Amino acid sequence: MLHKNYAMARTDPQVNIRLPATLKAQLEESATKAGRSLTAEIVHRLEDSLDLDKIEPLDDDLYADKIRELDQRYANIEEMQNELRKLIDAKAKGR
Repeated sequence: MLHKNYAMARTDPQVNIRLPATLKAQLEESATKAGRSLTAEIVHRLEDSLDLDKIEPLDDDLYADKIRELDQRYANIEEMQNELRKLIDAKAKGR
């Protein structure tokens, strides 16, 4: 996802929240790994979650079509495996 790279200013609104200590520690660790401040990490993650809200769910018919397509491919693979087994057996009996 694309993230806005804007600097936080002292004039930006502040929000004070309470976090469980373990969650804060996880966010701090993630921020350190990503080279971000704790605030930037929280903003980054909030943007990600809000971007997910914009994604349209896939149509159930599309899922069903994809499952049918995969089932057919699997059946074709099984058929090819059976043919190969028959060829291998025939070759082994011919020796």
